[in-house]
Amino acid sequence: MLSDDKHCELLSAGIRDRMLSIQSDFKSFVQLFSALVGGAVALRLQYKAHPTFACAADALALLITFTYCLLIFDAFRAWHGYRVRLSEVAGQDIIPPPHMTSMITVIVMIVVIVFAFVGFVFFNPFRISN
Repeated sequence: MLSDDKHCELLSAGIRDRMLSIQSDFKSFVQLFSALVGGAVALRLQYKAHPTFACAADALALLITFTYCLLIFDAFRAWHGYRVRLSEVAGQDIIPPPHMTSMITVIVMIVVIVFAFVGFVFFNPFRISN
């Protein structure tokens, strides 16, 4: 059986890991989505890529969006579980349970991801005529 101190230490490590995962996933989304947009622009301008690539680019953007929203949400769900358990083990007077305001950052990240997808679909370089 683990002591309360060791249990709190393990839960804290899990919380840190999930927080880093959320940040890393959002950073990876920005990099991958930027590569998609830049590649679409380059193909359209330099090689006069055919507009039929628009559906493929939209599908790829949707896949990227769905995947990263899922990754960020799952990491937040795990973070929330670790935080609730840490609050129970350490005592709510020492570490309070998470509040709904802790979701604001994750909600903003997911909204930014969805807006990026919608913006890409609406302003897809393959659909813009010369």
